[in-house]
Amino acid sequence: MGSLTCSQFQGPRHPTAPPCPAPEGPWGHIQGRDRGLTSHSVPALTQFRMAGQAPVPSSCDCFVALPPHTASPAVIFGKNADRPRHEVQEIVYVPAATHRPGDKVQCTYLEIEQAERTHAGLRERARSRGWWSGDGEFVFAEVFSLEKQPPRMEAAKARFQAGKELLRQHAGHITAETLMSILRDKESGICVDTEGFRTAGSMVSVLPCDPALPCVHFFTATPDPSRSVFKPFVFVAGIKPVPQVRSPTFLQDPAKQIPRFQSSVDRRHELYRRHQAALELMEQDQERGQKLLETLQELEKQGLEGMKELLEGTVTPCPEELADLFFDCVEAEMKFYT
Repeated sequence: MGSLTCSQFQGPRHPTAPPCPAPEGPWGHIQGRDRGLTSHSVPALTQFRMAGQAPVPSSCDCFVALPPHTASPAVIFGKNADRPRHEVQEIVYVPAATHRPGDKVQCTYLEIEQAERTHAGLRERARSRGWWSGDGEFVFAEVFSLEKQPPRMEAAKARFQAGKELLRQHAGHITAETLMSILRDKESGICVDTEGFRTAGSMVSVLPCDPALPCVHFFTATPDPSRSVFKPFVFVAGIKPVPQVRSPTFLQDPAKQIPRFQSSVDRRHELYRRHQAALELMEQDQERGQKLLETLQELEKQGLEGMKELLEGTVTPCPEELADLFFDCVEAEMKFYT
């Protein structure tokens, strides 16, 4: 039985709840990490405003399509991370590990208890907090969502309905490209671009039903998916580090010192810096900007075509090629920004 879902994630139902899990493989997991000035993530809506501030955000947009609504037998997931406008998103690979009792994991703003195994952290957690009895089907959205939605969520219903309609229009032939196009949709507000908030990073994951085929994930690592490149990543052993999408670290980090944010630091990673310069070019010189955008779209198309062959099982790259895949794609994108 198939399913089409469009949801607006507003964060855990309890301050101590674990973050939403990232896609995993036997070797570890990927984190799309927020690097900014606030602990609230979600798109801005013009209907509600804090006094003297930018529109109040209400939620990020998440999409999932299951067979038979997908073009191939695979689950396809998409997400926009909508954050304060100048926040930087990193792509961080975290190898699988075993941790000692009492170990902590550093989140954006605080430390929480580390799981003994990093691929453990949902049914047991929900049951221990009293959010799930352990009986019946475990439904993440029901277990980790607030029982009573805040008033500002009412303003998100139009965007929610637009997302459902966009999915419905493609039902039966949804692909990774479909999800990317939906995440780029500015008319619906799914791709946020306001004075105070914008879509800071986006991802799409293709999870084949056939266990013999690899899962493929696409990350932008840059803001505004309508003018960003989705780059493929596949979990294999020996993933090559990609420092171009890692923010610099600071000994005196204002996000970790109490009181917080008494000073500011530049968290932009190298890809973010070059992409930012490209966005300025697109806005200042439309002709040159359009040519650059078309070049980036062609780069993305090549990556999608290569991953389609991989998901169809018509090609079998060596593990070393897949280990270098995301690094090579980031490097290729950066060359067009020089």
